[in-house]
Amino acid sequence: MQPSATDYRWHPIGSAADLRFTPGARVACGPHAIAVFRTAEGFRAIDDSCPHQGASLAEGDQFPDGIRCPWHGWKFDLDTGRGPGGGAVCTSVYPVRERGDGGLEIGLPRAMTSDG
Repeated sequence: MQPSATDYRWHPIGSAADLRFTPGARVACGPHAIAVFRTAEGFRAIDDSCPHQGASLAEGDQFPDGIRCPWHGWKFDLDTGRGPGGGAVCTSVYPVRERGDGGLEIGLPRAMTSDG
C-alpha cells in the first residue's frame, strides 16, 4: 500500500528557480539534509548523506535514473533509494510536489517530524 499525502508533513523548500542544482540542490527540512534533483519525470528527493561515509549526494554525478556518490562512486536510484549490492545498501527517498505557484515541497514521514 502506497502512503497517502496525509502520511507526510510537507516542508516548503522554495521554487525550482531559487534552488541551485549542481547537479542536486541541498536543502534543509528541519534537522534533515535532503538532496533534490531535477529529472525528466519531475523532481526527486533523497537523503543528502551517502550511507557509506557521509558524502553529499547532491554533489555527485547524476545520470538518468540515479546519482553516483562523489567520494567512492556508489550509485543510488532516485526513485527507490536502492544502492550497491542489489539494494543491500539504500538511502531514503521522499516525495516532492510542486504547488500551483511553482513552489516545491518535500514530504517527510510524520514519524520523522517532531510534531508528528
